[in-house]
This record gives sequence, C-alpha cells and structure tokens, in this order.
Amino acid sequence: MIEIIRVLLPLNLLVFSLSLPVVEILPDDENETSDKEQRELDFPNTSVIPGDLTEELGVDYFFSLWTVLQDEDISTSDVPFTILAPSNLAKRPSSSILGNPEKLKKLILSHILLGRKILSNDIISSNSSIEERSLEGTSLHFIHTTSGILVNNRRVLRSDVFVPQGTIIILEDYLVDNKDDVIENRIPMIELGTKDESDIGSWKLEEIDLDFGRRVFEAMSNESKPFYEELIDVLSLLKSGTSEFRRYFLQADVSKYFIDDGEYTAFIPMDDAFRKWYPIDWGFNPFEVPEFVRMTILNHVVVGKVKQSSVKDGGILTTLGGKQIIIKKTPNKVLSLNGVPVFDGDTPTSHGNVWFVRDILFVNSAVVRSLQKVHKDKETAPLVTFPWYNSQFLSHVFTELEGRDDFNLLVEYLNGTNAFADNLPSHDEDFSMIRYSFFAPTDEAINRSLSEDILDELKANEVLRKQFLMDHTVSSRLYSTDFVDGAEIEMISGKKVLIHKKNDALYLNQVSVTDEDIFIYNLGNMFILDGVLFTPTLENEEMTTTTAPADMEEFTSGTEDRFAQNIGSSIRREPVRPKFFVDVLAALSRKGSNYRSLSRYLEKATDLDSELMKIGDLTLIAPTNSGFSRWTPADAKDPFYIGQGARRNMFLDHIVKGRVTEEDLKDGATLETLSGKKIPITIAQ
Repeated sequence: MIEIIRVLLPLNLLVFSLSLPVVEILPDDENETSDKEQRELDFPNTSVIPGDLTEELGVDYFFSLWTVLQDEDISTSDVPFTILAPSNLAKRPSSSILGNPEKLKKLILSHILLGRKILSNDIISSNSSIEERSLEGTSLHFIHTTSGILVNNRRVLRSDVFVPQGTIIILEDYLVDNKDDVIENRIPMIELGTKDESDIGSWKLEEIDLDFGRRVFEAMSNESKPFYEELIDVLSLLKSGTSEFRRYFLQADVSKYFIDDGEYTAFIPMDDAFRKWYPIDWGFNPFEVPEFVRMTILNHVVVGKVKQSSVKDGGILTTLGGKQIIIKKTPNKVLSLNGVPVFDGDTPTSHGNVWFVRDILFVNSAVVRSLQKVHKDKETAPLVTFPWYNSQFLSHVFTELEGRDDFNLLVEYLNGTNAFADNLPSHDEDFSMIRYSFFAPTDEAINRSLSEDILDELKANEVLRKQFLMDHTVSSRLYSTDFVDGAEIEMISGKKVLIHKKNDALYLNQVSVTDEDIFIYNLGNMFILDGVLFTPTLENEEMTTTTAPADMEEFTSGTEDRFAQNIGSSIRREPVRPKFFVDVLAALSRKGSNYRSLSRYLEKATDLDSELMKIGDLTLIAPTNSGFSRWTPADAKDPFYIGQGARRNMFLDHIVKGRVTEEDLKDGATLETLSGKKIPITIAQ
C-alpha cells in the first residue's frame, strides 16, 4: 500500500513510499538561525510569480523596480505575504527616489507585508480598520468604506490576486506621503474638461462648484440641440465624477427613446455610486448586464424640464423606464429623490435640465442579488495559477468537474493531458478574452459508449486523450438558445457536430444533452452529455504511450525499440518505461490532482530510464504541486519541464536507493538521495 507522508524540507515536500507512518522531517538545527538581524532580512518568495501575470495585472513597472534588491543579503521566507502593488497608471516615483537605491529599497519594502495574507473578506468583515506593519516598518491601515477598500487612503483597484504563499493587492497609487518624492495622482470627483485647467482646478464631492460648471457649459452652448446630445455634452464637459454614467449612457444607446424637440430632465449619479457595486477583484458586476444598464439609464430621465425650485414635497415623477420617483423637500428646501440626496442647483439646457444626485436610483442589494441569480454568466472569475494558469476556463472546468461525483474519468483525462490547456488560451494575441464551451460526458456515458480497448488506451495515451477532449470543446461561448435544429457546430478538433432539437430536448450527434448552460463564470459554458460525441480513433502512427507491459522481464532482455500490441491499427510506441516510474505514475494518478506537476516531470524524464533500471528498488520523495509552484513559474516556461538538466538533478535529489520501510524512519536518522545529499529525519511528536 502506498502512503503519502508529511515532511518539511526546503520545497515543502511530501514523501511517498511503502507502508510508512506519518512523520515530519525538519532541517538540522545548525541550518536554522535565531539571529534577529537575519530575520529582519526575510523576504517573501516571489520567484513563483510569473512575469506575464504582473504584466496582465498592470503592475509590472513596480516589480521591475525590485532589481535594486538583487545585491542585498536577504533570505527567502516561507510565511504568507501580501504585496501592495501600485498600478502602472499611478504617478511614478520621482528621480530623487529612482536615483537613490536606499530610498527605492524603502519604497519597495513599504509595500510588502510578511506574515499574513490580507483578503478582501477580512477587511470587509472587520468592524474597524486592520492594522499591520510593512517590511520597511511603516504602519498599514486597511479599511472598507462606501468607496471601496482603502490602504493608507489609497484606493484598492483589485484584491485577492492569489499566488503561491501569498496575495497581491493592486493600488491606485504609491504608499508615500512625501509630496517632494512622489507626485500626487489623486483623481478629483468632478473636474471640468476645459482648455485652461489651471483656472478651474478640482474639487472633492462636497466642494463641487457646479454653478461654475454650469456657467462654462452655458457659454459653450451656442446652438440648440436635442436633449440627448446636450446631455452627452454636459457629461463630456465633466471629465471625472460623472464618467461612469456617461459611459453607460453611450453604451445603452437609448437615443430612440428621446424626441428631438422634446424636453427632459436627467438625474446624474456620481461615479462612486456605481463603483460601490463593482466587485473588488472578482465577482458579479450588475453593470455587465446590458438590459439592466439600459433600464437603469432610462430610470434616471423623466419627460419635461423639471426645475428644483418648482417641485413640491410628495410630488411624483415617472421615468422613461416606467418607475416612479417620489420627491422629498424639507422646509429648508433640501431635496431628495426616493431618499437619495440631491445636489443643490439646476444645470439647464435648451431642451431640458440636469440634476446631480449622490446615488443610483432603484438599485439596491436585493435588486443586485436577484439579478445575479439570473446572470451568473456575467460573474468574473477569480484568477487562478493552478492547474493551468494560461487557461483559466479549463482550470475552472476542472474544479467544477472535480466537485461532482460522476466525472472521475474526465477529471483523470484532464489531469493527465496538460498539453490540452495549450489549445484553450485565455486570451488572443490582442489580449481579448476567448470564451469556450465544453461538453462533458458522465462516467456512465463514457463507459457505455466506448469499448474496453479504447478505454484502456485513453488512460495510457496522452495524444488520444487530447484528441478526445478537443472533440468535446468549442472555441466560443454557446448558450442553449444558440442551438438551431439542423445546424452544425465545429469543435476545436475541426470535427462538426449535427444539432437536433425535438420538443424541449437537445441532441448533438444523436447524443442527449442532459444539463445545459452550466456557467463557468464569464469564461464560458459547460453542457452535460449522456454519451460521447466522437469515438477516439488511433490513426496516427506517431502516437506514444508510457504504459509498461505486465511482465518487465521482456524489457530487460536488452531490446529497447519495441512495438506494443496493435489496437485497431499499427501504432509505434516509445520504449517501455522502468517499472518504478510506471508504478509511481499509477500511484500519483490515484492520489488525484495534487501531484500533477510531478507526473508531468516523470513523463518527460525518459533520460533517467536506463540509469534507474540498473539500481533496483527505489523510494521517491514526492513534492506536491504547491511544493513545486514555489520554485517554478505557473506557465509553459517551467524549468523542470523544458530543462533536461534541471529535471534530472531534481529527481536525483528526491530519489533514495532501496525500499524505505517504517523501521528506517527513526529520529536522528538520515536518508541519502541518489545525488549524494543527505536528508535528516525528525519524528514529530
């Protein structure tokens, strides 16, 4: 029986061998240090953060500054960390910092927190601010406000970007208070877009000089225009503060609801009113639903030129979307619409009037929750680095299938076919998102549809598995409403599937679709099948397998270039692998996806075959995915996968000669690897 046992080594490894108890292996005490100064130089292990991830997040400039630390005497720590990464759009540090290595180091260290992952839920659920200290020693204050999450009064643009051992939080600006060192880049709530900005300035929400803005607009309005066009002019004049409403107003394309010579009044919410509904990192954004955006815009416009001075307390206005607005007017003439405060003063146009309000009308938590239930396909997905960072859709499909009981075979096929992810990239060359549809046969459907020979070959042959998976994937997001009887859809393999609809049932190549429109966030959809769309065929003579025959004596006769038994056609096979590797791969497959990386490396390590064949019994110290992820990037540039030398050295460092038994694992004993390195053992109490 193969057991997985816990050890603590530099790579946070797991040992697997034969019939072993749970043990904990620690480094020698002489390798530890209690020196205070050394601990102060501890640094998070950031080598596992892919460069293309920081580029995608728009924080690669900040990470490029870290080269100033390359000559420092620092040690890598295994504890959790949080990196506060300013956006590339933030005002860059001044030359006085960039030209001074000590100042630049302090700037970088002030954005790193060691010892804790700060998550958005922690901040939101906290009754007060979360207080921590950066590596530089500065205080960090995390707080949740109506405007979102703030860190030392800098707005968080995105949080919960998970990387091995830590998380990244993206900030709108650097955490530096010295105005002489970093130029401020604060965005005013409302700023007028005139040619001479020095005469206008900027204001916070409470200090907006709307009267001045109205005078500028009136001076610019020399001709009469339809209200729809006038409103766009007003919103364009105000560069920020109302930019979100302007964006959705243009996006909704509601011009057909306006009469050219008609008069209207618009109620414009501030930007912060929209942003409070945006997900901090991933989640549901109601403004990704087009119909909701259209109705929200229409419900902020009423017919007629309504002046603030003419309205009465208790008055009712009906919007273009058919909703009713109840006016509240206090004795001192403070106005509110359905409880939403109104900024004092009109902004008249030739065909109407504009009011500014502090919040969005008719949008609340109950409305958004109800909308989310119907439009889960608009929910953005969390960025994951495992199993396939370069294919977010496939990674989330894998997680979805892994959580179900009737898809063990598909999980096994995906788990053993890493090359399939290369065919499902998350973005195209222009970095536009690519969405997919995956058609998933159940275990029962696969077993019923395929012969035992094909089933065995699917387990053994990665090329065949990849073909099978490509035959069940489309490179576009399909909904059940997109399927038209008699039409065809093309899979990424190039094969075409015939659609048949009968009553309310949907069939693809005569295979029944038993569950439709399973949303994989905003990445694509999944459909459940009661059969397979195509039977995989063994037509390529270059297909290979790593499966060994049951009798290893045949291999040891000295002939390495052999042909396996034909299954349906003559197929050339690679030389049979050593039984040790075959057994290990089989054991890892049974243990699930936590050993995907090691399995990939084992399949590539054919250069070790002849050497290991001569040794006999062996024991492998097996790192988990997380163990490898701390030392290798999560993309195709994995050095252990593409580098034969690095992979060889890694295996020699993790293979012990002989069959390690329970009696061998004694406190104070050591294990010697094939590379000659010794691993001290400590039995945890």
